[in-house]
Amino acid sequence: MPIIKLYLVAGNTFKRLMRVAVIRMSVVDHFERGNEYFNQHQYLRAIEEYEKALRVDPTCYKAWIYIGMAYQELGEYTKAIDCYQEAVEIDPENIDVWNSMTVAYGELGKYKKALKYCKKAFAINPDDAPAWNNKGVVYGRTGNSSKAIDCFLKVLEIDSEIAEAWYDLGLAYYEVGEFNKAIECYEEATYITPEDENAWCNMGVAYYKLNEFNNALECYGKVLEINSEDTDAWYNMGVAHGKLGNHSQEIAYYQKALEIDPDHRFAKEKLEEALKKCELPPYK
Repeated sequence: MPIIKLYLVAGNTFKRLMRVAVIRMSVVDHFERGNEYFNQHQYLRAIEEYEKALRVDPTCYKAWIYIGMAYQELGEYTKAIDCYQEAVEIDPENIDVWNSMTVAYGELGKYKKALKYCKKAFAINPDDAPAWNNKGVVYGRTGNSSKAIDCFLKVLEIDSEIAEAWYDLGLAYYEVGEFNKAIECYEEATYITPEDENAWCNMGVAYYKLNEFNNALECYGKVLEINSEDTDAWYNMGVAHGKLGNHSQEIAYYQKALEIDPDHRFAKEKLEEALKKCELPPYK
């Protein structure tokens, strides 16, 4: 009998362990499905899967973080913050939550609160690159370019391979009129991520500011190789050709921008100016 009893205890233990394994697998399955939807930009479906994971395991703080990130992608920053607060209740030492809170408050224009949550991140890790980058973005948005530059330089001191930091540093240098330094930063960003059309575009604008119009055209051309529907790149091509006196090409590029986006106000205005200059009939 003792042998049988021991066998039954062992059997019950095995069943309990199996149930725990099934629950864990269920959480993982929902989480992975959620990630698939998230990567496909199907954020509402991703939220549904993360919520299913939470119903199985309410302590899954990562699910709260990812629900928040999905809401953030949908522009629902207040809902995102509510989710991050739930994650903080479960794991207050998770630096990703504090960084996400910083970004969400920054997007709401609540910069003091954003900086407050930066401090929470630094309390966990004073050398956290995303926290320094977030702080730099907040300073940049509040017009404090010199402090923003210091933050982005700190990021790159920690990890020089972060393309976003090079890009943001380029923006900050552009804001203070240091166009050559901005170009160097955008070059670094495009070296790390060659498909970054925004970095190529901004590099072109910096060259334009230096009156290096052919170099600007090369950069805008790179943008259009990546995304031929980028109306701002077509528009910028037109502006640069106008500066070079190539008015027929200038007109053609404005028209191309308007083919893609008929409501592109700047393209309409510049096209009318170019047509008048060339004594051509108005654009219809």
